[in-house]
Amino acid sequence: MRQKDGGQKNKSTKSARRCSLFLSLIFLSQLRAPTGVFFPANRGRFSLATFRVPFGERPSEHRLTATWELMSTLSTDPVQLLKQLIAIPSVNPMGRTVSGDEFYEGRVTKWLTDFLTSHALPCEVVETQDGRCNVLSRIDSPGATRTVLMDVHQDTVPVDGMTIPPFEPTERDGMIFGRGSCDVKGGMASMLTAFVRLSKERPPGMPNVVLSLTCDEEATSLGINHLVGSWTGQHSQYH
Repeated sequence: MRQKDGGQKNKSTKSARRCSLFLSLIFLSQLRAPTGVFFPANRGRFSLATFRVPFGERPSEHRLTATWELMSTLSTDPVQLLKQLIAIPSVNPMGRTVSGDEFYEGRVTKWLTDFLTSHALPCEVVETQDGRCNVLSRIDSPGATRTVLMDVHQDTVPVDGMTIPPFEPTERDGMIFGRGSCDVKGGMASMLTAFVRLSKERPPGMPNVVLSLTCDEEATSLGINHLVGSWTGQHSQYH
């Protein structure tokens, strides 16, 4: 089942499941990457970074309540998660003066917070600028000397010119249609699935794992720059 973002063919839904399995196997095989950042050749899917310095204390639990009709935050099937994420607009205005519920990441931020807390995972919401927030969660592994970061962004590009309903995830002709199906809510769904699995299985030798769900990647990279700035002293440290 391939994904389709607008009118262009993308990856299969099997790829989403394989991606989540791959992310889990990284830790099961006790990943030993060099300190630094790894960017896959196909930029925009996901990136991993490993750090040998302590990330900090476990984030305090920050609960935001969000109710979404017909949307279960207890699901960990990456395909079902992808459909839910597509149905929640998070359009980046790309510097334009706009208004409307489809713009900015607020609704996805609330859904992600609800998802993490519903799975008994710690959650920290950090406002970076004018209501635009990063969401972070962490799994600590006793005795671990390494920390792995999984980062993915919440926003999508605009829907101008799309010839299909952008926020109605539809399976047709072996594909999933909807804004963000590939860039990058498919990757987000896979990461969420892998992260929940790791929190339950806790394989021996697993590093600490941090999941960062950042805002405003499509225009100014505000979210990830804010997170990195906390490590370099430009902003207050995240919990």
